[in-house]
Amino acid sequence: MPGGCQEQQPDIKVDVRLVNLNVRVATREGRAIAGLGKADFEVFDEGTRQIVSHFQPMTAPIHLILLLDLSGSTKEKMEIITRAAAGFIDALGIEDEVAVAVFARNFRLLSEFTRDRAQLKSRIRSLENQGTITGFYDAVWSALDYLDRVETLRKAMVVMTDGLDSSLMDAEKWPVKHGFQELLSRAAGGDSVIYPVYLSTESDVLFFRSRRVHAAYARAFDQVGALAQQTGGLLFRAKREEDLEGTYRRVALELRTFYSLAYTPSTAIRDGSWHKIEVKVERPRAVIRTRPGYYAK
Repeated sequence: MPGGCQEQQPDIKVDVRLVNLNVRVATREGRAIAGLGKADFEVFDEGTRQIVSHFQPMTAPIHLILLLDLSGSTKEKMEIITRAAAGFIDALGIEDEVAVAVFARNFRLLSEFTRDRAQLKSRIRSLENQGTITGFYDAVWSALDYLDRVETLRKAMVVMTDGLDSSLMDAEKWPVKHGFQELLSRAAGGDSVIYPVYLSTESDVLFFRSRRVHAAYARAFDQVGALAQQTGGLLFRAKREEDLEGTYRRVALELRTFYSLAYTPSTAIRDGSWHKIEVKVERPRAVIRTRPGYYAK
């Protein structure tokens, strides 16, 4: 492998024609394969091989937004949530640019992108529960808006949530600006990886034995899983609040295991159609995870 393939690149101005991919390469046992260079990757767009024009290794800095669900269901868990989130900040790379946002009914940005870990942790530790309504879909949409302002290849969102948008319980009472299918379509066609940290709050709901409530939680779990899968991310599940710190450590490790690639599609047609992406590497039995495609807009 040419040594020059491993150089870290500064943030680049991403042309709108570029398709950005974050790609994890692992053994069948799940161990990340390090040390790959641009020449090791082959990218196919609708079956046609593409020229990879930009490459960043696993060690390159990331722009990441940490999004925290502070709706009513998390009221009794604030101490654990804030402690775990602050620990997650410490586990990230020192060169990573991190922003923090929260949501209940509305999205609120706590901190712009920064490397100042003390500032980030101070903002997190000052958090208070925000209310009972959960605007999950619109909050993730707003977080994607914020990530879209960053002109770099390596962008990710880590969202701690039970995934239960209030509209799942009563769509007429709690309407949303962006429904789940619209959100999923946007996320799938974007270039940010989403890593949900799922913490179920179903057992905390007084009427949790209701079939309707159980069905809503089951659907919410499927939805956060779809957001991860369609963006090349991974769903992490914390079974209890006490598991959050360990779960965040696993997420921090995961963030250091993906490569970033970009290419300009050989076809310039932008008709809104879905383009399937396939990535191959010159490693036997390698398991590759990336987003499955994009919309040619």
